Amino acid sequence: GTQKSFYEVLTEGGSVLLKRTRKKITEVKPYNSSTTVKTFFDVQSYYLSRKGETIPLKKDKKAILSLLSDKKEQLEKFIDQAKLNVKDEAQLISLISYYNSL
Repeated sequence: GTQKSFYEVLTEGGSVLLKRTRKKITEVKPYNSSTTVKTFFDVQSYYLSRKGETIPLKKDKKAILSLLSDKKEQLEKFIDQAKLNVKDEAQLISLISYYNSL
């Protein structure tokens, strides 16, 4: 069947930052054990929705700047001045919000 996905909207504006959280399961059967141990963990994926298109977003400075290349110089200055780490969700949100304000 089709898999439904839910996205959390992290920014509003011309470019919308979306987060998708999925559950992953790992199953491990310890040596000499008859039981399987299941571990659940969250996997987050980020997307940028703009101009009617939703694009997977790597939390990587170079990848983000290439997606938002129309304002690259202003964004680079903002990242350097604010000492942003785009791998941090809150700082990624502030970068996209800043982009939307330009």
